[in-house]
Amino acid sequence: MEKQTMTSNELSRPKFKDETEEAEWWYDHREALAEIDVQTIRKGEAKRRTLDSMIAEAAGRRIARDLGLSDTDFEQVARVADALNVSATECLRRLVLARVQAYSGGSSQSTAQEAA
Repeated sequence: MEKQTMTSNELSRPKFKDETEEAEWWYDHREALAEIDVQTIRKGEAKRRTLDSMIAEAAGRRIARDLGLSDTDFEQVARVADALNVSATECLRRLVLARVQAYSGGSSQSTAQEAA
C-alpha cells in the first residue's frame, strides 16, 4: 500500500460537538498529523516551542473557549499576541481590558497602557 502524505492545508479540523468526538478525530488522524509535523520540520518551518509556551497557549485556548471564541478567532488572537511578543492569554486580557475601558469611559482601575 502506497503511503499518502497530507499537508496541513488538506487536513482541517471540523467543529466538534464534544471532547470525545475531538479526541477520536485526533486519534484517527494521528499518522497524518505526525507526517505533517515531519514535513514542517524538514522545510524548516517548525516553531521552536517550550513547555511554558505550550502551557500558555493551552491556557489561552481554554480562556478563548470560555469566552465563546472559535478556533479561527483564537488563531487571530495568537497572531496578534505573536506580533506583540506576549502570550495569547495576556493578549486576551489586554483586549478585554481595552473593551471594558472603552465601555466604561476609561474608569477601569487598570491603566490604559496595560490594555494597549
